[in-house]
Order: sequence, then C-alpha cells, then structure tokens
Amino acid sequence: MGALKKWNEGRAVEIDLDKFGGRVIDASTQAARDRAGIRGATPNRLAENSKEGFIPPGAIRWLGKV
Repeated sequence: MGALKKWNEGRAVEIDLDKFGGRVIDASTQAARDRAGIRGATPNRLAENSKEGFIPPGAIRWLGKV
C-alpha cells in the first residue's frame, strides 16, 4: 500500500490473472523473492516497491482511490 500511495497517488486496479496469459513472478514477500531467484539489495528493493510489466487491458479492473 505504501508504494501504491507513493507512486500512484492511491489509485488502484485489480488484475485478473486468468486473463493475463503471461508469466507471473510473486515478489510480494522476501520469501517469494528468494524462491524466484531475486538477489541483491537493489533488485529486492525494486521488486518490493514496484510491480511492472505489460498487463492486457482486458485483465484490468479499476478499483478507484484507496
């Protein structure tokens, strides 16, 4: 939530992974980043604070400001 408020002014969307069709890497916790092979301070910080990549528009649902 902190990254959402800092970088996106609290605007939130929901992503339907059934409509995504791409590879999803869980970077939500340190344990998940370890399992995904994300190593080093900078990659961990970036993975923890920003989730990036192309998301098909049909998989996105606007939730509004949180």
